[in-house]
Amino acid sequence: MIRYSKIRIMNNLLITGASGFIGQYFIKKYSQTYSITAFSFLHDTLDTLDLKSTNTILHLSALVHQMGGASAEEYERINVTQTLLLARKAKENGVGHFVFMSSVKVYGEESDGVYTEASQCHPQDAYGVSKLKAEQELLKLQDENFKISII
Repeated sequence: MIRYSKIRIMNNLLITGASGFIGQYFIKKYSQTYSITAFSFLHDTLDTLDLKSTNTILHLSALVHQMGGASAEEYERINVTQTLLLARKAKENGVGHFVFMSSVKVYGEESDGVYTEASQCHPQDAYGVSKLKAEQELLKLQDENFKISII
């Protein structure tokens, strides 16, 4: 017998990073399946963000590897602080599910092995450190009404 009591229907979705590669693909593929709203940290503000009808947030936006380099503080501000502000607002507004796109960089640099959930994390640059910290802090927000998924 299948039980559905703990499954939340994901029909109203907020997506960050909608203009990125994954965001564009997701919207193109699923815009007929879900009601999707895009949010941009560059053009929108959290103060005006209305999450009352949002069931799920797919958080794809991030400061990624910068060829010219970015400071550890900038990675922290965008990848950790902004993520947590959004997640806290989501939880306060009754959003049931927060999906966070992390990075394989949390495990360190290239490896010949296969990473699993049991693999040790050893990020070696500011980007990887920021993504791991965001993961750790997000998990602290999780409870029976607010599910965190990390990809």
